Amino acid sequence: GTWAPEGGLPPGHTQYSWNHAEVAGQNALFSRTWDSTKNGELPPGHTPFSWSRVMAGIGGGSGGGAGQVASAKASSSTAKAKAAPAAAKVKAAPAASGEAPAEGSPEGALAKLDIRCGRIKECGRVPDADSLYLLSVDVGEDKPRQVVSSLVKHYKEEELKDRPVVVYCNIKPGKMRGYESQAMVLAATKDKGADNEKCELLAPPKGAKEGTRPMCGSLGVGSLSEGVSTKNISKVWGQVQPLLQTNGGREATFNGTLMTLPEGPITVDSLTDVGIY
Repeated sequence: GTWAPEGGLPPGHTQYSWNHAEVAGQNALFSRTWDSTKNGELPPGHTPFSWSRVMAGIGGGSGGGAGQVASAKASSSTAKAKAAPAAAKVKAAPAASGEAPAEGSPEGALAKLDIRCGRIKECGRVPDADSLYLLSVDVGEDKPRQVVSSLVKHYKEEELKDRPVVVYCNIKPGKMRGYESQAMVLAATKDKGADNEKCELLAPPKGAKEGTRPMCGSLGVGSLSEGVSTKNISKVWGQVQPLLQTNGGREATFNGTLMTLPEGPITVDSLTDVGIY
């Protein structure tokens, strides 16, 4: 039997051993021809049965002439063909779990806004300000956020204490009447800025935990917010806000898609088809 090197190495050999090792039984004049009649020994890795198949010209990947080379190449091609679908499945996996929203799209902007469930822990009036409350809001961090909000016209202090809310957290901090506001509580508002303005805070479903971010369909709200600079975040908010509104069922939506938590949708008390600010 003659081993064709392009068909692979004999079982048990490395490239080095096959190129350098002189094994008992090899013909000294042609080192790749096995002289099995010389001493009755078999090539390394062969049994009498496997060697008899090689000598008979039957394929099996153990050695021999052109038939074995063709068989080895065919086996290799078959193996590659079988491996190809598996590789395709691996590439397809990210699409199944949802692709990241396109940069510059409204969905991409929503993913950059850190919006979470929160709870108002404390509420008091801002001194010398007729319309402002100073809130302490738990958003799931080590310390609560200080928030200045113009809710005096719409809620009494006792209505706000321990109230669950939805909070826009990566707003650029700003001062109002000397007090820094570190976040913004979101509310549905009708006739915004008018004398008859009506405002209702967004309410997470019962059981929602502070710090939890909502989903909008398959998009995680705020899923791309980590590391986003607040320097120009107002431009991102400006892209998202016009698409935030309540529907006919008093549920919060973005571009017509419900904003939900595992416990249910985010809602308001009564306002329908109005903007969320």
